[in-house]
Amino acid sequence: MHTNHRTLGFLVLILSLALSACAPGQLLGPTITPSPTITPSPTITPSPTITVTPSPTPTFTPTDTLPPTDTSTPSGPANVNASLPSQIPAEPWGDGGWLYNYTATFTETNGVSASIDWMKRVFIDRSGEEWTSDGSGFNPTLAIPAGGQNTYDSWVRGTVEPDLRGGTLVIYYSGHDANGTAFSGSVTAVFAMP
Repeated sequence: MHTNHRTLGFLVLILSLALSACAPGQLLGPTITPSPTITPSPTITPSPTITVTPSPTPTFTPTDTLPPTDTSTPSGPANVNASLPSQIPAEPWGDGGWLYNYTATFTETNGVSASIDWMKRVFIDRSGEEWTSDGSGFNPTLAIPAGGQNTYDSWVRGTVEPDLRGGTLVIYYSGHDANGTAFSGSVTAVFAMP
């Protein structure tokens, strides 16, 4: 029996070793469980750091300063002058008549815009008699810019009567400026002898 005890003791030893290797609640020895697979976590890339550098504050250093520009209408009256060529050339017209084309130029020289509101043309023949086709005058409404000019173009035809060859053209005019100031004047020229 001695062998049986030995065998039995040996079996008890193996059984106790087997049971000691078991986890609590486990009856049949150690269980091999695979170790968990380590998955690499995604690499976190840091966001770029935004650094705000304040712009330099603009500075202004005045240099030679210009006087402010005056955009108002000057308070003085407009200075309007009229001009004609000293002699108006004659061109033949039909049977025995003459045609005189002319341009009157109105110039403002005081920096105030103006307007010609009334005009009358008088034609004086060689004998000194006055002729007009304008009656008491007409209203051309001719605008003259400040410091600028505008023109009025016209013509007259003379025959035996009135015979304007060597006679005179007189243009009377009046108007007002941008400040409401009235002005008037006249300009003359001689009709050429053909």
